[in-house]
Amino acid sequence: MADIKFGSHDVDNFMFGINQIDKIYRGSNEVWASYSGPPSPVTITASGTYTAGVDFPANIELSICMIGGGASGWADKGSSQADTQKGGLSGEVIETTVVVPRGDLTVTIGTGGAGTSSTNTVGNAGTSTIFSTLTAAGGTTSGHLGNGGSRSGCWGSSNDGSNDGYSPPYSAGGQAGFGNGGVRHTGDTGNGGNGGVGAGGGGCRIDGGSGNSGAGGRGEIRISW
Repeated sequence: MADIKFGSHDVDNFMFGINQIDKIYRGSNEVWASYSGPPSPVTITASGTYTAGVDFPANIELSICMIGGGASGWADKGSSQADTQKGGLSGEVIETTVVVPRGDLTVTIGTGGAGTSSTNTVGNAGTSTIFSTLTAAGGTTSGHLGNGGSRSGCWGSSNDGSNDGYSPPYSAGGQAGFGNGGVRHTGDTGNGGNGGVGAGGGGCRIDGGSGNSGAGGRGEIRISW
């Protein structure tokens, strides 16, 4: 359903005398409805049931920027440089538009992969973020050689986590998502840094003691109109 305009201006309310009209129909189809919920943009950070027409507008084109949960970094123990402990991959980013009919909608926010201990070698994948017909996949376990590079998109800009500076690196940073990627940890007991929103966690190489790779960041949905 398209916005109703008076010239170039959106129409927010219709009145019949002193009474506000809540909905307009063409036959049995709703073509316009008043909306008094939160203003644009709306950010969803938790899974649950949301109501189109209450939590965000229904039956109009919504701009969506969403990301799945990030993967955790890799982790291992020992001083060999044979295998770099990679950072985690970010969740998938989706930038698109969608029209949601009035009513309840079950929304899923992807979780970040949990950090792995120094006895493991591969991180845990993130899970998908789901909104209406859209699914942004979680980051996979294939890893990322982050070293502070920048990334930008519908969310703004963010940076990969840095690596440890060795060539080749013992451990690498996580991939940027809506938030920054987790930083790596190389050395004695310690942990890789956790990823920001939708970002991958930092890798972790332990010479002695124990530690975990960084966890991936949760997903998120940003809605504007």
